[in-house]
Amino acid sequence: MSAGVIAEKIGLLPVPRRTAGNYRSYGTRHLQQLGFIRQARELGFSIEDVRELLKLAAHAEEPCAEVDQLVAIVTLQEQTGYGSLAI
Repeated sequence: MSAGVIAEKIGLLPVPRRTAGNYRSYGTRHLQQLGFIRQARELGFSIEDVRELLKLAAHAEEPCAEVDQLVAIVTLQEQTGYGSLAI
């Protein structure tokens, strides 16, 4: 199963349109979002963290305080070796 299909199934990536042959047709937005997901996971963000970041990114006009808080928590987790901490 491809990363795109997995991200789609867990709700991180919007469902792409299908071709006449029923293949998924990923657009630029899908590919950018998939790259973001991959980078966030490599930086240590959990799936739920990534989901929250994607929601916040969809409202870029909002203040960044929530993003800053989430980044600080994940950074602390990485530094201390602890798993998921509640916000």
